[in-house]
Amino acid sequence: MCEPWIVAKTGLTVLEHQARTVDNFLQLRAELGGLVIPVIQGYGPRDYDRCIGRYQDNGVDLAAEPVVGLGSCGAVARSGRINYGQSFDRGKFHFHGQRVR
Repeated sequence: MCEPWIVAKTGLTVLEHQARTVDNFLQLRAELGGLVIPVIQGYGPRDYDRCIGRYQDNGVDLAAEPVVGLGSCGAVARSGRINYGQSFDRGKFHFHGQRVR
């Protein structure tokens, strides 16, 4: 989760939350295989693009994944606007939006 109130509570930056997310994914995927899906997260469009890049830098082809979790979007979705960056416009990922109504 990368909403401002979470970042304030943890004392971590969005980048640090993203690094932990990707690192945990890599560890769990190595142990459990396809039971674990990648999740991208951020608070603004650039955050999501940066998180996608972090997966790519670690050799994870998100376009080849059957589903990609879309995290940290509950508060943004409640605002009535969801803008997740340029990577989403290409239609190359199969997303599961968490807490999106």
